[in-house]
Amino acid sequence: MSDAPMPTHFILTDESHVKLALVSEHVRYMARLLEAGAATNLTDDDLRPDAMTWWIDQIGRELGRIVESARWTGLPTAR
Repeated sequence: MSDAPMPTHFILTDESHVKLALVSEHVRYMARLLEAGAATNLTDDDLRPDAMTWWIDQIGRELGRIVESARWTGLPTAR
């Protein structure tokens, strides 16, 4: 008999899974865009702090909606 807890499985709706994949791709794109050297091709308007704040806020909201939509088979027991 194992003392290991049963694994918890998180379930996303199809829509949330697609949104998560899109957010993942968007974050990778933004990382490439802002890599050293790549940012030299951007204008100051592209890198304005308020524009970046808006983008980070949007990603945070989308991830929040995805997390809220998740269902699980059970939560691990606190030790």
